[in-house]
Amino acid sequence: QMVARQASPARVASPVVRAAAIRQTSPIRQVAMWTQSPLLRAAGPSNGAYRTEPAWRRGSVMVVRQRTEEAPDVSCEPFVADPSCLGERYTHLGLNGFLESSPGVLTKLGSSSFAMVLSMKGFTSGCSYWEFVDAVEDDRSEEMVGFRVGVVPRSANIALDVDCDILDNVGYGAWFLHSSQADHVPGKVVGSGDRIGLMLDLTGAYGKLMLFVNGEFAGPTIDGIPKDRPLYPALSTVGRPDVVVALTAPTKFLAPSLRKHAAAEQAYLASLAQNASANSQVVSKAGLHIALAHVGSTVEMSSHTREKVTLRRGDAVLYVETVVQGSGGCLDWSFDIDDEAILAKDPYYTHRELDLGVAGENGHREGLTLKVAYKFVAVGSGVTWFRSAPVTGDRGWAQTVKIEVVE
Repeated sequence: QMVARQASPARVASPVVRAAAIRQTSPIRQVAMWTQSPLLRAAGPSNGAYRTEPAWRRGSVMVVRQRTEEAPDVSCEPFVADPSCLGERYTHLGLNGFLESSPGVLTKLGSSSFAMVLSMKGFTSGCSYWEFVDAVEDDRSEEMVGFRVGVVPRSANIALDVDCDILDNVGYGAWFLHSSQADHVPGKVVGSGDRIGLMLDLTGAYGKLMLFVNGEFAGPTIDGIPKDRPLYPALSTVGRPDVVVALTAPTKFLAPSLRKHAAAEQAYLASLAQNASANSQVVSKAGLHIALAHVGSTVEMSSHTREKVTLRRGDAVLYVETVVQGSGGCLDWSFDIDDEAILAKDPYYTHRELDLGVAGENGHREGLTLKVAYKFVAVGSGVTWFRSAPVTGDRGWAQTVKIEVVE
């Protein structure tokens, strides 16, 4: 009707003229009008805050690109489950799988093993954002339900096991816990109705995955993700007996503030460094348990390590950094481990030394070289993620390494 008031009936019949008329309206009304006209969707608006991509649609789902000063081109991509991951399956452990009970509502079947569901669309470039909404049945018990959200790389020559976790499929993700008591608990503990958001940034040399709950910072960025294969959004969980474990994939949402996320992550890293300094002299039973658990071999790594590290229970990781005086390097590091029941930092081991034996290519010493070492002990079996960053850094985590501990 608005277009009709702006042009004659003859001109309204022209898609080109109608598209030009729509471009003169507000960005929000552009999106509303775009979804109502199949003819206009083929051309797409050439400017404004939003752009549709009609090549990928399912029902009423629409891809929207959000442009702001801090996020020049973030694509809001609704999660649409790949039908091949859905359905009722039986493994040697019993019933398993995911059921899409209604459009966008993914319900776990069984509770004896992991099941995973992937999105129909993978990403190789750009910056994409999607959300899940916690729809777990709230039974008011104190027992929590865990689920992982993230991305999984796919290619024709690598098998995919939908009866396993995201990490088992060489993916990257974060573990969240649903609790009926989560109303005032920030971070990775969520309650019914909370929105879990993931932003996959593939604009750099490596990909990174940022985590949000209700639009706010919800944990350190997972970075160092290889871009050699398409990355597909994924969800995995074991479930829980007698509880309906479900998440909803909404079709309408906006990307959160990247500026606020970056500021919150820096504050989080600073608090880790402060707590590490304050607790460095505290002796506790937990600290002694970690220190005494080192009964195996030692593997050395540094901030340059990117490959997966495999340990046996009782082994240790010696994290060593070397800094030439005057180079601007940092000897104080912060660390984050997803599951400290698998790998834990020895609170009583921090080693510093002056190394006079390091020389440059010409055989002459290039300056005083300082070394610092931290120790981490494999205290339990499983898979977790290890992150590090210099306490003076301002670019988030310097590395993300997958750690697997076997018996």
